[in-house]
Amino acid sequence: MGMSASQCRLLSLTARMSDLEYQAQSVSNSKIRLATRSEEAAKDYSDALNKSKLVIQTGVTAGKSTYIDATASMLTSYGSISSTESQRLLKDSTGKLIVSAAVGKSFDDSKGKGDLTTFLAKNNVETDPSKTNYDSSKVTWYTNMYNEIAKNGYNAPGDDKLKDSSWLYDQFNNNNLHLEKWNATAGEDAKGEFENVSWKDGDNELVTKTDDTDLARAEADYGVKTAEIQSQDKKYDLSLQNINTEHTAIQTEVDSVKKVIEKNIDRGFKIFSA
Repeated sequence: MGMSASQCRLLSLTARMSDLEYQAQSVSNSKIRLATRSEEAAKDYSDALNKSKLVIQTGVTAGKSTYIDATASMLTSYGSISSTESQRLLKDSTGKLIVSAAVGKSFDDSKGKGDLTTFLAKNNVETDPSKTNYDSSKVTWYTNMYNEIAKNGYNAPGDDKLKDSSWLYDQFNNNNLHLEKWNATAGEDAKGEFENVSWKDGDNELVTKTDDTDLARAEADYGVKTAEIQSQDKKYDLSLQNINTEHTAIQTEVDSVKKVIEKNIDRGFKIFSA
């Protein structure tokens, strides 16, 4: 009877030890996943530290230059920064002009219908010098745009992208776009032409800056994630400690039960051999 009870107890203890070992493995796996989350959070924060954005100078206030986030729409739209600003063009890797959906449609609608004249009219450009809203700079601006589209074609990636400063910066960084700027004294007979310029250092008004807004957001997000990860890690450590303590206690009891079983076996052999 004692033998049977000891064996049942041993089976129960062995099963409990297996269960604890499974729990320990599960918690260890959770800690590994937590470590991965910690690495990801650190990488996101590091990326934010290194993230920059492109801004453009809009003026000077109290002796300090003022800047706003640069977008493709801003760089290429007439008067968006200043009516005296030199005209800029953005072209994709195939040389096509980057334009808004409206400009692209106005070009398509102008084919065979007066072409340049129709294009100017569809973009609300007054061409009659006698009218009060006539702006020769605007006429030149859109005429240049028309000629570039006629020569190279156009790409309208979507107005949402054209107004997204992050999209512009990423496209420049990935060499998907290049910048051209009007030089009034370049070209044949010094009549002016568009020249390739470096978006990093070829345009005095364009400046690359650390994105402070994203950095502040990343710092807050990293703090929350780190606190959560550390709290969860402590819980896992406590669980492992409790599991190990119980496992050690059960192992001690298993050893004790085994000794009892061995003694019972030895006693049985002595009885049968007597």
